Amino acid sequence: MSDALAQVSQRLRRKLTLAIWLGRAARQGSLVLAICACAALLGRVSFDLELWQAALCFLPLVAVPFSAWRGTPSLVPSEEGLNAWIDLHSGAHGYLLADFELDDPRWRERAAQQLEALPELPALRLSQLARPVLPALAFAALALFIPLASADSGPSTGLFERAIAGLSEQLETLNEIVDLDEIAADELAERIEQLGEDLDAAEPEAMLEAIDALREKLAAHGQDAASLAQELGDRFGAIGASAMEDTEALQALLQDALARMLESGLQDELMQQLRELSPELARSMAGNEMRLPEGFELSAEQMRTLSEGLRAGLQEKLSTLNLAGLVNMEQLALARDFASLSELAAELHECDEDCKKPGGT
Repeated sequence: MSDALAQVSQRLRRKLTLAIWLGRAARQGSLVLAICACAALLGRVSFDLELWQAALCFLPLVAVPFSAWRGTPSLVPSEEGLNAWIDLHSGAHGYLLADFELDDPRWRERAAQQLEALPELPALRLSQLARPVLPALAFAALALFIPLASADSGPSTGLFERAIAGLSEQLETLNEIVDLDEIAADELAERIEQLGEDLDAAEPEAMLEAIDALREKLAAHGQDAASLAQELGDRFGAIGASAMEDTEALQALLQDALARMLESGLQDELMQQLRELSPELARSMAGNEMRLPEGFELSAEQMRTLSEGLRAGLQEKLSTLNLAGLVNMEQLALARDFASLSELAAELHECDEDCKKPGGT
């Protein structure tokens, strides 16, 4: 092989090696760059990393040139392939292949003439090399320099607004279910309104504490109303189940339950239901006092109908309180079971000389 052909072959080998190496580095580098950018962005969001700390996530890029070089030489065509390419692009007369394979001086002159016809070797296409890298670079720049909200900014005002709106709905539901004391209802409404006015100025932690405290206060009112509704529902259920027994005693129990309902503040909606269940009784009552008139007697069937209807209305009130998040039905059931066990223990108790129970013998 002539020296001229050897020099062209070496230049072509260097250019191909460089092109293959840069192409592999561009592809691998874009992938590593995207992964490092994700790690940097995650570090800034989750761990509040400084810019220089986030930039350390890109250190794996240092290994890309070495990783890309591995295997590159094996991808470069052999010397025979290089000379075949040179012969093809310089006229394809075959003189260069003969010069390479035979190394015969008779072919030197013709090979030199064919080699002169070879155009300049193709230049590297940087646009193709940059195509996979530029999107990864843009993403890396965003990951490093995009402004992020401060980690200690606390919950958004939108979260507080929804919580305050929920408190307003709970208070409205509570007012519909039970006749709250006017002063207590006004105080609760004023506190909810004040929370809305202080939404932008208050510290997030203080706002959360105030919302939780008000939610607990509303839940306490709801729990009280639910306990009363449960108690009254049990009373009406017992009266309805025993309506065929001693009607005179049951009517006294019904009167006591109605009086208890009046004290609880649960009577507003149930008064209308009472008018539907027993119009005669409703007309005999004075105003909205829910008191049986003197001398008025209910039949067993009337007591059953009235008690079951009022019990169903109370159960509906309990469901409304539960749906509004004002009462936990499981806790209410546990408290009811505990009270039943306490009553049973009191009934089974036998007093002796050491008994400290009042009235013990």
